[in-house]
Amino acid sequence: MQNRVLASSGWLRNSEGSGYTVQFLSGGARDLEFAESFLEVLDEHDLMSDSYVCMSSKRSYWSIKYGHFDGLSLAQNFIEGLPSTIYEYKPFVQNMSRVECNTDTINSLAALILE
Repeated sequence: MQNRVLASSGWLRNSEGSGYTVQFLSGGARDLEFAESFLEVLDEHDLMSDSYVCMSSKRSYWSIKYGHFDGLSLAQNFIEGLPSTIYEYKPFVQNMSRVECNTDTINSLAALILE
């Protein structure tokens, strides 16, 4: 989990707010155990390396997102090809400019440890 939070900072910086991502799911900061189990499912389907965990310091929640797509249709096509164990969570396309992610990794890690 912590590795994916750390990776999120570089991912956001590289996207420069353009393009799209797929949000798999989100949850409350106190439900990190579920997030960890979902990351294991992503790993089983070789989707971990482009998955990111965003922590929101304002709302005390996390979200798990996937990749950076240059076009909306590319992101939508990716969703349609997901395994049912992931698709059942109703992933959706999100504009990168609307991604809320605490990029201060020190605070993000602290939030993970404290919760």
